[in-house]
Amino acid sequence: MSRKKCGVAPIGVTPMRRSIAVLPAPAAYDTRHWPLVGDAADTWYMKPDGARLLVSPADEDPVEPHDAFVDDMVLAEGLHRFEQAMTFPVTHVERSWAGLRTFAPDRTPVAGFDKTAEGFFWLAGQGGYGIQTAPALSWLAGQMIRRAGLPAEMEALVPALSPDRFR
Repeated sequence: MSRKKCGVAPIGVTPMRRSIAVLPAPAAYDTRHWPLVGDAADTWYMKPDGARLLVSPADEDPVEPHDAFVDDMVLAEGLHRFEQAMTFPVTHVERSWAGLRTFAPDRTPVAGFDKTAEGFFWLAGQGGYGIQTAPALSWLAGQMIRRAGLPAEMEALVPALSPDRFR
């Protein structure tokens, strides 16, 4: 359900497209234990996925919410940058996809009740770190929703994540 349907004022969370290409790993290498690798300018990154490589142009294109699709030119440019840094060529793309990630204006996740809409809880803005932060952030959100206690060291996170910082 969109925030418009909920009657909640926006807080400036922006959806951005991220594209991924799935490539076969080069035959001469066992990539299963390779780390995530990217360039310092954040114009591409690669991570192993079994016998395949997930390669992204690290795109963050602001878009309207929609069923995301790959921009072929953005993906091709990212794969070119990846290929320039590697010692093996990109021979073919097995498949590709795109998804939307949301970013808050300060690029910090948003988690908390909206003081302008009773009962509405924001959990958005994980950007490109949703998979990495999901266990801790979902636990924190669950504690906040249940109004359960938090460890003292986590109490400081509540105002830093609050949607009220944008009001």
